[in-house]
Amino acid sequence: MLLRLAFIIRDEEFYMLNEALLKLEQVIDRMIAENRLLTTEIKRISDQRDQLTDSLKQLETDNESLLIDGIEQEEQQEQTLDRIKAMLNRFDDQEQATDITAEQPQ
Repeated sequence: MLLRLAFIIRDEEFYMLNEALLKLEQVIDRMIAENRLLTTEIKRISDQRDQLTDSLKQLETDNESLLIDGIEQEEQQEQTLDRIKAMLNRFDDQEQATDITAEQPQ
């Protein structure tokens, strides 16, 4: 009888251990599935980050080009303004010379 009781206890322990292992296996399966989902999400986010990084680099390059173009345009406008000022100064000089000539008695 004691021997039979020992077997019953062992059977119960085996049953409890088996149940625990089944639950553990289910938890592991869920964790593996969740890990796959998270890995996929990480990959998607990494790809998106790479695309955004490329876009940012392109925007920085475009910005530099626009700044350089703006500086060049400003320099051209400054040269044009200097030429216009020089022409106006020559015109003023010519006009003053004409006025002086006209004021001199002949």
